[in-house]
Amino acid sequence: MEKEYRLRLEDYTETENELGKSQLAKYIVHRRVILDLLERSLQKLAGDASYALEQDLHNLVFPMGKTSVDIFRDQQNLWVIDEGLSFHSILASDKKMKSVPGLGSTSNKEPDIIGCFYDRAITVGPDPDDATGAAVVIEFKRPKRDDFLTSDPLRQITDRFFELQEGVVTSVTGRQINGKNLRFVGYFIADLTPSLRRCLRSFAHETFDGEGYYFQPPNLPAYIEVISYDRLLRNAQRRNRILFEKLGLSQ
Repeated sequence: MEKEYRLRLEDYTETENELGKSQLAKYIVHRRVILDLLERSLQKLAGDASYALEQDLHNLVFPMGKTSVDIFRDQQNLWVIDEGLSFHSILASDKKMKSVPGLGSTSNKEPDIIGCFYDRAITVGPDPDDATGAAVVIEFKRPKRDDFLTSDPLRQITDRFFELQEGVVTSVTGRQINGKNLRFVGYFIADLTPSLRRCLRSFAHETFDGEGYYFQPPNLPAYIEVISYDRLLRNAQRRNRILFEKLGLSQ
C-alpha cells in the first residue's frame, strides 16, 4: 500500500500543471475571503443589531432569486453549511417551488433555499435505475431573533417536505422521481436565543456543544439540524483549516 501510494503521488505530481495549481489556490483564497466576510458580519452584528440581517448572510452563501442554472458552482458557497450541498441536481433560492425548473409542485410558498440532491452526486451513487434521492430545504432566520412563539419553529421545513412528498418531482434531465421514495434533510440556521431554545427543547435533541439541535420528524424519512451562526462559522473554518495552512493563509 505504501509503495502504491508513493507511485501514485509521483504520477499525479508529474502530471499537474501550473494553471491547475493557480486555479486551486484562487479557490482556496475565495473560501478564506467568504469565511472572513461571514465572521466580520457576525462581529458587526454583535455591536449593531440592525446590521447584516438574514438577507445579507443568505446572499453570502447563495444569491437570492437564483437557481443553479443561473450561476456557476463557484459563485455559490453552500459548502459553508455542508460540503455535500455543492453537488445538486436542482437548487433554487427564494423562488416559489412551482416556478423552479425541474420541480413540479403546486406550492406558492418560498423557503429560503430548496434543492433536490441525489446520492450519486454526493458520495456513494445508487444503481442507475434507483430513483431514490434526498430533498434538502434550508431556512435562514434573522440573527438575534428572539420572538419565536410557535411550539414548532421547524414546521415550515416539515411542511415543505410533505409538499414535496405529495407533489411531482423530476430531475433536471426530466427523469421522473417518485416523491414517496424521497428522503429529506433540513437545515435551520439561527441564533439560539431563549425563545427558540424554549420551543426546541420540548421535542428536539440538543447537541453536545449546546450550539445546535437535531430532530427526526415522525412519519417522514427525514432529519433536521438546527445550527447556530457561531457554530456554522466555526465548523466551516475547521473543515478548511488544513487548506488555509497549506497555502499560508492561517490566522
